[in-house]
Amino acid sequence: MSIQPLCASATSSTGAKGLSAFGELLYWNASEQTDSVWANDIGFPSTNHVTYSTPNVRFNWSRGFRGGVAYEVPHFWNLKLSWTHLPTRKSINYVAGDNHIITPEFFSGFLSGDSFSSASLDWQIAMNTIDFGISHNFNAANSLVISPSIGVKEATINQAINLGLNATLFTVPIFSSTEVVKNNFAGIGPTFGIDGKWNFYKDFSVVGNFSTALMWGHWNVNDTYSRPSALAGLVKAATINTKMTNAKLGTPMFQYFLGFQWAYESTYQVKFLLGYEMQYWANQLRAPTFQLLPLHGDLTLQGGTCGISISL
Repeated sequence: MSIQPLCASATSSTGAKGLSAFGELLYWNASEQTDSVWANDIGFPSTNHVTYSTPNVRFNWSRGFRGGVAYEVPHFWNLKLSWTHLPTRKSINYVAGDNHIITPEFFSGFLSGDSFSSASLDWQIAMNTIDFGISHNFNAANSLVISPSIGVKEATINQAINLGLNATLFTVPIFSSTEVVKNNFAGIGPTFGIDGKWNFYKDFSVVGNFSTALMWGHWNVNDTYSRPSALAGLVKAATINTKMTNAKLGTPMFQYFLGFQWAYESTYQVKFLLGYEMQYWANQLRAPTFQLLPLHGDLTLQGGTCGISISL
């Protein structure tokens, strides 16, 4: 993974003393394993012998962005406002082997009782968060600064799962069904964190932070399976829909970052940042499956963060 070239495209500006603007490019990977199972592959290799496997999703590495402004007052409270955006997706074409069938994993498709010979998947995730925080610097040592913080986080995480399911008989196509699953989350709540900066050599520093959010979260889940009529009406058209809503107080989210910062002093103070960041969102995937209704799958985001800030 190479993220150094990303730094060259991050820009920002500022125009008031104590005010800074920053931009960060993210190169992250999303994971919901082992809960991102989307189909069942059932094989019948011989009499009284059945095999069973569950295709899973490994999302691609994706680019995102974080930007915002900060206002620092010496010996007083510091304010920071930021927006983070990360989209990611994964597309899969899956063909069952000889003497194998594919059955849907999600609940509406499972209720249909249909089986298939091949399937296609397009799974998209779009995360957006807005963070506002207040912090205060404490000089723990000559070169070490600690900054506890409190704030508010607002977040939306929308997931769209689109399935194409193809049924054949002796290689002859019979019908193609679709299943669309929406797993949308919105939440808001307080955040608590601590930042640290150790100036170990001239203008170079090790920086890190850890924060957690306890949010009121709301999930809206919609699972729709559609089958057309086929074989002169022998296969009946059908639409099966499963809807669920769920709200929970105290939904946790955890985040940490560890990296390096280089500061350059001229007319403006410019800071360059490079490091590793991870976010853990508990119970994000609530899409209904035939095995568990609903899921409580965790979402993990992790990867490189590269940024620049400019201040007076």
